[in-house]
Amino acid sequence: MRAGERRDERRGERADPRYDTDLIKEEGERLLAAYLGRPGKVSGSRMLWECPKCGKPKLSLQRTKGSVGCLNAGCEVETNTDVIGVVASLEGLQTRGEDFKRVCALSYELLSIPDPASDPGCRTGSPDGRAAPRAAARAPRPRDPEPLVPSGPDVVDAVLSRLLQLCPLEGRDVGFLASRGVAEQTALFGRFGSITGRRARHAMGVLDREFPREQLRGVPGFRERDADGDGRNPQLGFTLWGDFLLIPYFDRTGRVVTLEGRAVGDVPAWAGKYTSLRNGGNHLYVFPAFDADDLVAVCEGPMGAIVAAQEGLAVGAIQGVKRYTKAKAQAGAAPGQEEPLPELAHADFGGRVVLYVPDLDVKPHARADVEQHAARACEFLIARQNGRPLIATVPQGGAGGPAKDLDAWMLSAPEAGLHGVLSGLLRRAHRPETWPGLPDPTDAAGSPEPAPVPAPDLGASAPPETSENGRHERTSEPPAAEPSAPESSGSEPPEAEPSGDNGGADAPGGAVEDDNPEAGAFDAYDRWYALLEGHPGADELASRPEPYRPRNGEESAPDGAFALEAELQWAGLFALGAALLFWYYVGASEGWLAGGVGFLPSLPGPLTVAYGLPFALVLGAVAGSVLLLHIRGRRRASRRHLVGPERR
Repeated sequence: MRAGERRDERRGERADPRYDTDLIKEEGERLLAAYLGRPGKVSGSRMLWECPKCGKPKLSLQRTKGSVGCLNAGCEVETNTDVIGVVASLEGLQTRGEDFKRVCALSYELLSIPDPASDPGCRTGSPDGRAAPRAAARAPRPRDPEPLVPSGPDVVDAVLSRLLQLCPLEGRDVGFLASRGVAEQTALFGRFGSITGRRARHAMGVLDREFPREQLRGVPGFRERDADGDGRNPQLGFTLWGDFLLIPYFDRTGRVVTLEGRAVGDVPAWAGKYTSLRNGGNHLYVFPAFDADDLVAVCEGPMGAIVAAQEGLAVGAIQGVKRYTKAKAQAGAAPGQEEPLPELAHADFGGRVVLYVPDLDVKPHARADVEQHAARACEFLIARQNGRPLIATVPQGGAGGPAKDLDAWMLSAPEAGLHGVLSGLLRRAHRPETWPGLPDPTDAAGSPEPAPVPAPDLGASAPPETSENGRHERTSEPPAAEPSAPESSGSEPPEAEPSGDNGGADAPGGAVEDDNPEAGAFDAYDRWYALLEGHPGADELASRPEPYRPRNGEESAPDGAFALEAELQWAGLFALGAALLFWYYVGASEGWLAGGVGFLPSLPGPLTVAYGLPFALVLGAVAGSVLLLHIRGRRRASRRHLVGPERR
């Protein structure tokens, strides 16, 4: 059978002359309201409902074009389809054959239209029995947009980098980040930005002038929107049009590949916390101070990776529990057909252990998704990159109360610092095949308070040595295992030894305990020793510009982090002195100081300069000292926002 005949056959399977599909699509808003049991919320030209599949209020109907889809990139419902396709997806049916007829019959029932299949005398789909109007008689619809042609990575980087320049970080988001434990220096290092509706409108105008429209249409997040309804003058639109913190994602070469918006300020409830760019795909967030090869853990949401970077930990972050493969639809693809995330395409973890830390603040209907996809996420994020995956949940007994994600746990970590953070994760780590699932949210007592990780045995292996320049040297050979610990082979972590005195109760189902000598799968590499000591560890990490990493309240700030502030200090000091000197000199020459100013007498020009010069220098020194104290106070406050007063 030829291709044309197969298309005709498929078209015949879907087409049913007894149902008017155009009528169903025109009544899309009423159909969705009847199907979901409530009217949608108006948001510009869209109507929004809570999606039954993902549970997020992002099921969108574009009223002018009739396109329907879920704006959540991790949802199973398509992003851009028609109302028939959405109803079929929600019902678990196909849009062809008998399934298509069932969807049409259900749509007619919800719209209170007589079903022509059950009424032989009814030959039309019109509620009043008259012939349904043909498409040619209807009002002309806006023309369809031109096909999307994705732009190359250099164009995407140029456009998104320019957008970040037009939308720099502002005080609103600096305060929000401080409340989440992120210092302003860290945000500047990560090239964060702030966007509002007004900024977005201005940025779209600038980008439209600087870049061709066909290039912008291929960049994630950009689209042409019909402002007047006739399709003749489409304007440039952007996904993150509102109050958002902009978090850029980078590839291995440092180019910006996409942006993610963290909702702040007055954002509608339907927007959710994080919003990904339209057609942006799935990506792994890695703080720009690290490479994907340096990762020691993977969490959900970039905020955990950002806070971890301040503590010196290289942590990656996925955009959702289902978004661990390259494309949105690949999470449900056949085994062997999925591709890893672009940032992990050539990563190599060198056979070491990498933790996967899922969030605990999930809704009840999402717990099943987390438990279902955790093992596969470990495979795609860690195992396929030559890593040894362990699943760990954050402890619930921290000083700051129950923690729901990695950044909250790190901010409420005990005084042991990194020892406590890693210990709390390791003692709750399981292999994917033995992971018991998420803990019961009502069982707070089942989460023991973590204890510090014991110091590494120097007889078995030595921690990284410190060179003359202060950097920690990587040892040439991995630490040798203790004689009593049997060697493990393959990619599976060694099994934990059962304890004879009921010691296994603390680590059910294959958990890795702190006092287990075979837990050397975790600390059998010098990089992990370095992390336990609170240092970056590897030579390549020490050679890169590091982000702002607070250690304790008494340590001086890194020189590079505040070089610009120091330069501005001295520039302001000399500028103030020069301005005062110039004012006195010109004032004396022009006769402005004839009556004297304060305690300065009225003297001729040269003598006024003689009086004004020391006065200007003294006043400038006082102003510079006040400015210096202010900046030092900000530095200390920035360093202490993570550790708190009890850890200084």
